[in-house]
Amino acid sequence: MDEVKEKGNSFHEVSGIVRLALILLGLIVRSWQATLRYQCDPHLEGIFRDNPEGSLLLLWHNRLFPGIGVLRNIDRRGHTLFALVSPSKDGAQLSHFLRSIGLKPIRGSSSRRGGVALRELLKVIANGDHVAITVDGPRGPCYEAQPGAAMLIQQTGAPVTFLGVECESCWQLNSWDKFIIPKPFSRVRIKMDRYAHSPRLTGKEERKAIQEVVQERLDRLTQDRHQQAV
Repeated sequence: MDEVKEKGNSFHEVSGIVRLALILLGLIVRSWQATLRYQCDPHLEGIFRDNPEGSLLLLWHNRLFPGIGVLRNIDRRGHTLFALVSPSKDGAQLSHFLRSIGLKPIRGSSSRRGGVALRELLKVIANGDHVAITVDGPRGPCYEAQPGAAMLIQQTGAPVTFLGVECESCWQLNSWDKFIIPKPFSRVRIKMDRYAHSPRLTGKEERKAIQEVVQERLDRLTQDRHQQAV
C-alpha cells in the first residue's frame, strides 16, 4: 500500500512508489528554484540572523513554490525551517515533498493533532527555528486568512513575519488557489512586514482582530492578485 492511516494522535503517511515519486519531484523543484532571480527585502535575512527565538512566517498558499525557495537558502545559523502541514492524506504527500526540498513538517491542524502539533511548534520556536504557515490553506478560499494562523499567533506569542511573493513571469495551475509556478530564470520579488503580538490578546475577539491584521498585512504585500508582476 502507498498510504498508511493511523488513529489517535497519529496521521496519514505515504510509502513505496509515492514516496519515491515525491523525492524525485523535490529534486526537480530544488533545481528549478535555483534558477530563480530573487529580489528580497534587505531586512529579511536579519529575521534569521538576529532573533534568538524562532518566528512564524506567514504567506498565501499559492506563493509556496517561490517563497520556500528563498527562505530555505537564507543563512539561518544552522537552524531548520519547518512547515505546518495537515495530518490528512493530502498533507501526507505534501509532508514528504517538503522533506525532499529541505523543510521539516509539523503535522497537525485545529481539528486533528492540534495539541501535539502546538507542543512541537513551541519547541521549534524556542530552539530558534522558524515555521512557515500558509494562512489560507489547505483548501481556501484563496486569499482569505483562516482562523488557524491567528490562533497560533495567540498560543505561541512568537514574532510574526508576513511574506509577499510576486513573480515576474509564471504559470498558474487550475487549482482552488491558482497555484503559482515561476518560470525558470524569472525574477521573484520578496516583500515583508513584521508583527509583534501582545500577550494580552488572548480572547476570541482579540483572535478575530489578529485574523484581520493577518488579512490586511498580506493583502498589502500582494498587489498582483494572480496577475504577473510588472
